Amino acid sequence: MSIYATDKLTRTLTMGPLDVHLRQDISRSLRVAIAAGSVFPCPATPLQIFRSAVSIAVERHSTRIAKLVDDCGANGPQGPEPARAEDQYWAIRFAVFRAVTAIQGSLAEMLA
Repeated sequence: MSIYATDKLTRTLTMGPLDVHLRQDISRSLRVAIAAGSVFPCPATPLQIFRSAVSIAVERHSTRIAKLVDDCGANGPQGPEPARAEDQYWAIRFAVFRAVTAIQGSLAEMLA
């Protein structure tokens, strides 16, 4: 994902797709943390903290996924032959699963 795409995600992402109870719990937890004086890497509103956490997780894994796609297309596991489609599928599926897990971890931290 490009820096522009991550920046756009940071500016436009909402909590709307989340379950209403999860959204309320995250907002409540973040408001409590803000009131307690916790330090965040962005302006301290629940939505901005949520956007920042998700965009950091996406950015961290999107570069890995892009590299994996390039590697699978250029070189297979044994050398300069392209990887089989099935190998590419499983490698990319694993990388996306790790990205989703990182986002879930960010959400869990917000609830802590």
